[in-house]
Amino acid sequence: MRIAAAKFHHYINKAAGYGIGGVREDPYYPDHPGGFAIDIMIDHFETDGGQAHGTEIKDWFFAHRHELNIKYMIWQQTYIPAEGEANKMADRGNPNENHFNHVHITFHESPFANGDEPVYMVEDDAGDSTGYTVRGNGCGTHGGTHHDHELEPGSVPEEFVRWFQLGAQVCADVDAPLLAAHNRSRASRRALSAAQVL
Repeated sequence: MRIAAAKFHHYINKAAGYGIGGVREDPYYPDHPGGFAIDIMIDHFETDGGQAHGTEIKDWFFAHRHELNIKYMIWQQTYIPAEGEANKMADRGNPNENHFNHVHITFHESPFANGDEPVYMVEDDAGDSTGYTVRGNGCGTHGGTHHDHELEPGSVPEEFVRWFQLGAQVCADVDAPLLAAHNRSRASRRALSAAQVL
């Protein structure tokens, strides 16, 4: 949610009851109740510009599906798996159910998530998408920047460097290289699993 809120905040519908939704009840699907899915509500979705913004969000997340551990997405009545072909869904009768007013993203389950993790807010300090700070980290000791444990140049995609650095601010025991190594390990396991299926 942090990445979506920071990178696409100008495109998100911020009206009451909208924004970016996560955990909620759903009698039919386990994604939202289990905490594995988000809905990014698109501002002015009924316009060509709104649809273009939703497509931009979908395309960006799809391009980074492996780094972000994405299982599948839904946008404009289309189911988009992380691997394989996208397919058109049956008409559910309204823009919300057909996913024209929001991009749905489901992530692979994490063995480290238990549903009661605190939610941290990332604030755009400069108001221009250039600087973000983690607020309300809830971790006893603030992690700081770990200047003695910086990311090796080229070890992660450039646009993720800032996010690994932010993640390292949450707790003193976690630094950016550790987060990057965990991310690479998960991506390698997924690639191996996919190769074994083939």
